[in-house]
Amino acid sequence: MTFNLRFDCAADALVGPWEKRKLEAARIVKKFEPDVLATQELLGHQVADMHALIGEEYFGYGRGRENGGGGE
Repeated sequence: MTFNLRFDCAADALVGPWEKRKLEAARIVKKFEPDVLATQELLGHQVADMHALIGEEYFGYGRGRENGGGGE
């Protein structure tokens, strides 16, 4: 499953802030129970939120696109 969760931006009028989206995002992942979950645009705190919300059955691998691994 690929899931573009969109980076957290409080001023994002298109999808709204992460705090208002994270529970629904986790619910969707739990509903489909993918064997592999590939996400896009997550910032570090969003990764931590998803790990906390979807449980221990998933582990993460990846790095941000900025020099040194930060960012989305």
